Amino acid sequence: MALNAAVIGLGVGRGHIAAYREAGAEVAAICDVNGELLEQVGNEQGVRRRYTDYRALADLDEIDVVSICTPDHLHADPAVEMMASGKHVLVEKPLATTFEDIERIVRTSRRTGRRVSHGCQIRFDETFRELKRQVEAQAFGEVFYAEADYISNHLNLFQDGWRGGLGPHYNAAAGGSIHPVDVIQWIVDSPAAEVAAYGNGISAASHGVDVTDCIVGIIRFENGCVAKTFTTMGSARPGFRNVQIYGTRKTFLTAQAPPARLVSDLQGRKWAPLEVEDDGRDSRRKLIEDLLQAIENDTEPQLNLEQSVRTAAICVALFESVRSGKPVAVPGF
Repeated sequence: MALNAAVIGLGVGRGHIAAYREAGAEVAAICDVNGELLEQVGNEQGVRRRYTDYRALADLDEIDVVSICTPDHLHADPAVEMMASGKHVLVEKPLATTFEDIERIVRTSRRTGRRVSHGCQIRFDETFRELKRQVEAQAFGEVFYAEADYISNHLNLFQDGWRGGLGPHYNAAAGGSIHPVDVIQWIVDSPAAEVAAYGNGISAASHGVDVTDCIVGIIRFENGCVAKTFTTMGSARPGFRNVQIYGTRKTFLTAQAPPARLVSDLQGRKWAPLEVEDDGRDSRRKLIEDLLQAIENDTEPQLNLEQSVRTAAICVALFESVRSGKPVAVPGF
């Protein structure tokens, strides 16, 4: 029997509707505060139940899982409300933008037994899955350093939309580098202990935008591995997600031009493409399938509450460090 899903927030949420259907779920309801957009998407997608207040979904007992695709800083309230009403949740990245909101989500999930997954789907890319397998098999030896960079030019997002309304309170790390940060923390396989970060809004200011769009941070993991993360949303170059993993035996990096991913070892000291087979499924579909299978089988999804919290907490700590000018300990939850 197909599970019933609902989607809150119809910007990114449109992609969730398609992915749920491709994964075999029924999309039974949608929600957005913009009534015009709600009607447009409802008509396009053939979804009959439409709401402008997410709290109305709490009364729909037939809903099994809800995607929360609201603006970054508005994730915690609907996540808590949906779990309290018995529904599992897929929260778009970031899980939350404050430690307090992360704690609320964690506490509610543990109290209700509802599963939480997180919109960091690039870890389902077959290359990163193969990289994870090799690291777990000790092919890389001991991982001692990693990089996770999000290089883009998305200042237009601040000139029109909710991000511009947040101004200096917008966390670019949580909105950008969170994707590669999720990949490296998953591969390093250790909670982060502390971060130290600096940032500026020089590029954004040159376009009349008041936001810290450039963040550089150092992450120290509990197992001793260290990592660097760089976010820029105002670079004068094509967008690029950089992931690098340095082990005592092998090194992996994402190249800026094809071949897209390269691996080297100590013996050959030569770069070679990392060969993988791709079945053609979109990474968001894989993310949603991961959660749906966990619900059906009463197991934990790969991208579960613990993994979601580790990634989100790093990104909150990065921004806190930028604002305070001091290192920030990453709390456990």
